[in-house]
Amino acid sequence: RSEAQVVEHVILGVGVKVEGRAEDLPEELRGRATTVAAWATRRTDRLGVLCRFLEAFEGAYRAFLTGGFEALRPRWNTWFRMAGRTVRIQTPAGVREGIALGLGPGGALLLGASDGAVVPIYAGDLDTATTRPP
Repeated sequence: RSEAQVVEHVILGVGVKVEGRAEDLPEELRGRATTVAAWATRRTDRLGVLCRFLEAFEGAYRAFLTGGFEALRPRWNTWFRMAGRTVRIQTPAGVREGIALGLGPGGALLLGASDGAVVPIYAGDLDTATTRPP
């Protein structure tokens, strides 16, 4: 939840497909998602995967508590696969289109506009159907 440019709280939802084959995923996810079992060298254990995930998450959360978002932002930006792509975003103020640059210090998506301005986007729906590679 946010008001203007202040984030009050965030609810994080994460889905991890442990079992099954990657090729059995829905068509729209193939090539973008996989399963733990597809990469595992031994039988996967859902409880073990959950424990390892929570340990990793706890480390990231502790980094956030001590260093704020800036402690996590560089790592997030290295994982951001939309960087450099032309994107279209439906925002509360209307549709914005530009080049996705990554996340800024305040957590907003930085959008490179056609006039050269860098526009922070705090809320919106990214239209992946219109996303174009660099």
